[in-house]
Amino acid sequence: MNFVTTQFVLFFLPVVVLCWYTRCGRAAHLMALCICNYFFYAQTGKWGIAVLVAVSTTAYLSGLLLARKKIKKRFPTVFVSVGFCVLLLAIFKYHDFMVDMAKDCGVMLGLSDMIKGLTNSHFVSIAGISFFTFQAISYIADVYKGEKIKKPYSLLEVFAYISFFPTIMSGPIMRASDFVQQVDHPITDSAEIQQGFLLILSGLFKKVVLSSYLSEHIVRQVFAAPESYSSAAIAVGIYGYAIQIFCDFSGYTDLALGVGRLLGYRLPPNFNSPYLATNLKDFWNRWHISLSSWLRDYLYIAALGGNRKGKTRTYVNLLLTMLIGGLWHGGAWTFVIWGGLHGLGLVIYHAFAAYQGKHPSRWLQQPWAKALAWLLTFHFVCLLWVFFRADSVDMALTVLGRLAEGSAEGSGFPLFALAAIGIGICIQQWGKDVMALCVRWQAMLPWQAQGVGVGLAASVIMAMGPEGVLPFIYFRF
Repeated sequence: MNFVTTQFVLFFLPVVVLCWYTRCGRAAHLMALCICNYFFYAQTGKWGIAVLVAVSTTAYLSGLLLARKKIKKRFPTVFVSVGFCVLLLAIFKYHDFMVDMAKDCGVMLGLSDMIKGLTNSHFVSIAGISFFTFQAISYIADVYKGEKIKKPYSLLEVFAYISFFPTIMSGPIMRASDFVQQVDHPITDSAEIQQGFLLILSGLFKKVVLSSYLSEHIVRQVFAAPESYSSAAIAVGIYGYAIQIFCDFSGYTDLALGVGRLLGYRLPPNFNSPYLATNLKDFWNRWHISLSSWLRDYLYIAALGGNRKGKTRTYVNLLLTMLIGGLWHGGAWTFVIWGGLHGLGLVIYHAFAAYQGKHPSRWLQQPWAKALAWLLTFHFVCLLWVFFRADSVDMALTVLGRLAEGSAEGSGFPLFALAAIGIGICIQQWGKDVMALCVRWQAMLPWQAQGVGVGLAASVIMAMGPEGVLPFIYFRF
């Protein structure tokens, strides 16, 4: 169910009333929330419900088992439960990719006869499986460590947390302790709840106006037939996709945060002006923050050892983390290359930072050096988005090759695309200031005027967009 539809509005209005009405009883609230979550997710198909129940049940049972065992005997339970969640993720998301990879390896090794029986699956796509699986794994790991979660949560708490409908499709990836604390201590500040409406308007503008326009008028055409466009149009298409994916994903996040606020839940931030980053580490501290922190805490540090085993092992761990982070987005070599190159960039940055720590240079603190660092980081990120967007590695190389040609032959681009890209860049720089200004203006109005203003603004935004809004990009992950 897309947030930007009348169907969602008709679903959400009674849900808000029901969730606040049941706040007086904890069990009643969790039960009502679970029913709403599963009704929302049921729109994606019955297979999704089955997998969601299996993952949630696994997380709940593993929490009970971990609470009953001594610390030294806990690891097998974690290994089996996390392994089962990863297995479901592999079956429904990576089966075809693994089969294709096995076939390619078999041909290279001359074992065609042995792998000829391998066939691609007919498994349906499970919406949001990467997100709710990671939430389940984080719960299991937190119960195992016993720091944030002292005792396992109840069945209703686990099921409501993993299936929470504002986040299940595309995040942000929540931590179980943050969610459960807010069951008992919801947002009660009316001003903060009212800000939820501004977040919803922000998300609508980013998705309906900017993301949809760039997708329909330049990005889709350039990546479908790059040979038909001039190098300048290719460049605009690449910049356009960088802004499109930011506006699409951060727009979804704003909508999720706004919906969460109206339900009384404060969701974790997921973006912090990522295109202002001056290095790759800074970028990943600003982009998809909930995933970056998840990979850091549960994979890089907990599973791989982080930087505790020497410099070489640290670099290997960084590279492995980003490779897995790339593969998390989908079973395709384009995502592996995208994650691997980001990992390589992070290794180079950390090596350079370590060298500068021992041999500091004053010129690196100069304004021009910081501007150059931003320029290099921004274009590195934009060029790697080509692999993320392209349907195949060959298509990505074709797009980059056409860009490098510097050819003036081929179709051009609409001038308004430059304006849309410019607005997307301005959001990085002044988006927070604009939001703060809107909050102050909102606080000066009576609630009746606020309601009329929000309704009019939403109507104008929807009228500015195309007929029929495209699904969010991250829905397929």
